[in-house]
Amino acid sequence: MKLMENIWLFLVKRKILSKDQIPRYNSLLLIGSFGDDTAIELLIPYLSDQDTLLRNAAIRSLKQILARSQKRSMYLSVLKERFQKAELIEKLAVIEILEVFDIEDREKILINYLSKAEGDLIYAILYALHGTVEVSILDRVLEISESPDLLLRRLAYRTWFEGLRSMEDENLMTYATPSSTI
Repeated sequence: MKLMENIWLFLVKRKILSKDQIPRYNSLLLIGSFGDDTAIELLIPYLSDQDTLLRNAAIRSLKQILARSQKRSMYLSVLKERFQKAELIEKLAVIEILEVFDIEDREKILINYLSKAEGDLIYAILYALHGTVEVSILDRVLEISESPDLLLRRLAYRTWFEGLRSMEDENLMTYATPSSTI
């Protein structure tokens, strides 16, 4: 890391603790550009911040840092634990951060919540699972598509169709072709 980047990172880490919103907001954004894995611990508490600007800045920076991190899989367990204990606002933040992880990692965290999620959480989960080819998830997504909520139904169908599109031909034929029990 260049000397100037180290200086900026030092200043940003100090300003992130400011009582004023603007310096904290700018610091949260800058830490994504210059920060490394050591900055993650500073950002995670902001996932539950009631201030939307600060929370979104932290989400953006965490995504930037995790996208270039060599230890990304290590932080997956931290995010999973936070997700399990979190209130809705933090659950939505964690789901957004999960975009930097492979679909298989997202499936592991979100599959258990697919059946019991409601409202905004089900929308976020369906969006995060876009592209899954896991049959049990696709079956549940198809059930969700029977909702009277037109937006939820549309998102469920889009997730389901994208899953079918992502499947290998042989798996698609097995999944989509009814089996007879003669």
